[in-house]
Amino acid sequence: FIYHCDIEKVQRFRFFVRFDGIMYETEYWCMPVAVFSKNVGSYVRGGYKLTLVDNCEIYAEKADEEKTESVRREQNLFFKNKPGIFGLRELSLEYRKNHRVWLYYDLYTVDKDNGYYQFINDFKHKDDGVDRYYVYGRELSEIEGLFDEEQKKHLVLFGSELHKLLYLSAEKILTAFYGFTTISPFETEEEEANYIDIQDFETVYLQHGILHAHLVIKNHAERCRAEKIVVSTPFEKKNYMENYGYEEDELICTGMARYDYIDREAESSNRILFAPSWREYLTIPLSGSKWELLGNKVSSSDYYKKFMEFLTDPELYRVLEKKDMHLDFKLHPIIKDAKGLFQCENDRIHMAPESVRAEDYKIFVTDYSSYVFDFVYLKRAIMYFVPDMDQFKSGMNHYRELDLPFEKAFGPLVLEPKDAVDKLTELINRDGKADIIYYDRMRNFFFERENHADGLYDYLIKK
Repeated sequence: FIYHCDIEKVQRFRFFVRFDGIMYETEYWCMPVAVFSKNVGSYVRGGYKLTLVDNCEIYAEKADEEKTESVRREQNLFFKNKPGIFGLRELSLEYRKNHRVWLYYDLYTVDKDNGYYQFINDFKHKDDGVDRYYVYGRELSEIEGLFDEEQKKHLVLFGSELHKLLYLSAEKILTAFYGFTTISPFETEEEEANYIDIQDFETVYLQHGILHAHLVIKNHAERCRAEKIVVSTPFEKKNYMENYGYEEDELICTGMARYDYIDREAESSNRILFAPSWREYLTIPLSGSKWELLGNKVSSSDYYKKFMEFLTDPELYRVLEKKDMHLDFKLHPIIKDAKGLFQCENDRIHMAPESVRAEDYKIFVTDYSSYVFDFVYLKRAIMYFVPDMDQFKSGMNHYRELDLPFEKAFGPLVLEPKDAVDKLTELINRDGKADIIYYDRMRNFFFERENHADGLYDYLIKK
């Protein structure tokens, strides 16, 4: 729940639980990077000093700039015997006095996403007094061609000492992927907790797709490290408010920046893109956002067997040849190591390169990948093929249901390889024209804007 009070009238408050007619006192427990973690007794936000008294009562008082500085210096003395922490805290407090820092992030597995596109857009503005940096986690040689010489001066290596300084000094974090491991330069939450009281940034979750999988435990407002979320559709706005605990003013309805680079007027070629999602139950987590593929599990799974049966079906090949079409099979970046397992290439079926243009494809086939919304944006024909529905519903993946169920989505759903071939053949024979019921859903799905990235820039600067 969210509790609101007027701090002009209420300076001290605490929480109780009434159960079976008896009133019980409460004590606080905080996650490591939440306020009032083990090292933090008080902090300043939004012009107020908040103090936790006896682990049960919160005391609030106004704090001007002088008071804010005093509180932070006082807190710093707690770390006097830890020179590394003390020094970095001091350095960041001094740095932020003369710098407004905004950091932009994508994930190491992708070449560029909304973090990159928003950074490129915002970097051109030189009159707002903001220092912008793009944080990268790949080899610099892999991405430096995406930036001009001036932008290259604002690239920061993830986890570096410079990243730590800018992170602690930041005013805003704009990220396509949220969570501790995707934005924090510190190795553990316990390490970051040493600085939590002096952090004062707002996290803007740019998203990397449209949330349609039911992920309440992970994405709920009380767990998601994001104060604001960029949404592209009325569906998302309603979903985040009704299912994930966000309030209307925490949702920014400007749309994802990368949609500015999808040409809705482009003509497709005679190509089909098949791009399913990955499966958590076929991997083991290594660290952060990295997983190792379990090859033996993949080759014995319904996921693999049914997809291979679909891709190697002679009827599929015949219809592709007859209509002079090609099918590109694109693995999710997390399980791209499975490429060698899918030996299905011929003169009509190909493994797709890591980067593709959605505009080039007439038909899109997936299971429940959020990539589908790029094709909804283009109003292209879509088919859903889920080869492991039993495993999905059982929760073996990291979710077991969808906030936007298949029956309300944008194309037919099939569960077996033969049905997938038959349904895809229908779409091919219709030259990739979506059924009117699905086309109408696509036509009314998105907020319509001329420029999504500029819309977000204007929103954040005005705010």
